[in-house]
Order: sequence, then structure tokens, then C-alpha cells
Amino acid sequence: MLALLVSSVVSAAPKDGPVVTLSLAQSDFPDTEDVLVTVTISNPTRHTVKILKWFTPADGVEGALFSVKLDGKKVGYLGPIYKRPAATGKDYISLKSGESIVQTVNLGDYYDLSASGQYEIAYDISSFNLYDEKGNA
Repeated sequence: MLALLVSSVVSAAPKDGPVVTLSLAQSDFPDTEDVLVTVTISNPTRHTVKILKWFTPADGVEGALFSVKLDGKKVGYLGPIYKRPAATGKDYISLKSGESIVQTVNLGDYYDLSASGQYEIAYDISSFNLYDEKGNA
């Protein structure tokens, strides 16, 4: 049986920027059940913000977007890791004021959740280019 604790952490976020929340339909999962986490990225600001989509699950998980711990110990990311060129304007998602994007991720596809115990899940992204400040005006 897996027990999950969920939190959201976004580093390098501008003070007046997007908010990320994680949610689960349940907190305990049998070992054979998928662990589905809903990621909501919202723009509560009064202006459009641009977020680098590589660091969102918008096109699927393409990197270690989450910090996963089992009984306090880090669980390694098992999914793909991409080497990317410098980000350009087309690599960003625009969220207008009040808009949100919502994606559901099966964490078991990207992290080894086979051991029973208390898991802690956080959305944990930091990147100098996470937000396009030129577009956030």
C-alpha cells in the first residue's frame, strides 16, 4: 500500500507569476493501482505569462518534474532526459490572466513506486529560463 503526501514547489518563479497545484483522487493506493497526479498551472496575475513547456506535463513528462521521496529518501527519475537547444518563443506556453492548464500524470511511468511506504510528491522545477520575462508584461 502506498500512502502519498503532495506539495507544490516551483523555484525561480517570479513573485507575480503562475501557481502550480498538485492533487490526487485518493491518498492511499494499492500496489497494483496507477498513481495519477493532476497538475494544475494557473495564472492568477493580471497579465499574460509564458512558461517553458519543457518544464510542464503539457506534452507529456519530458524530464524530472517531480521530487519523489519514499520515507524521506529520494526516489530516482526513470523517464527520458532530453538534451535541448536554447529555448525560443515557440517553446513557451502562454497563459492569459485567469487561465489554467491541467494535466494528469501517472507517476509510476516515471518513478519506481513499487515499494510500500509513505511517499512525498512535489512539483519541483527550477530553471533560469522557466518563465519568459519578456512575455510576462
